[in-house]
Amino acid sequence: MLQLRRAEILAVGTFPLAYLFAGLGYDYFYYFSNGLPQKNVPWPLGRGTSSWVANSQSDLLQQKNLTLVSISLASGLILAGVDWFLGQ
Repeated sequence: MLQLRRAEILAVGTFPLAYLFAGLGYDYFYYFSNGLPQKNVPWPLGRGTSSWVANSQSDLLQQKNLTLVSISLASGLILAGVDWFLGQ
């Protein structure tokens, strides 16, 4: 039961940091894969894909948010799984 609680804590605790780094990675990947668009210069030099507001590019914003949440959840579950496997 303690191992399950530890896995839960790791999975939930990883989410905010994974979301942050996934967002940074997404911005840089989008910037370089789309021909270096000047309006999407990533942080720290620009706003990146944060310039997508819900009204103007809602389809891109929804796709970005689903991608970031998926990556963050997967990262937390993978970290919890690796911790459980190494703890055995």
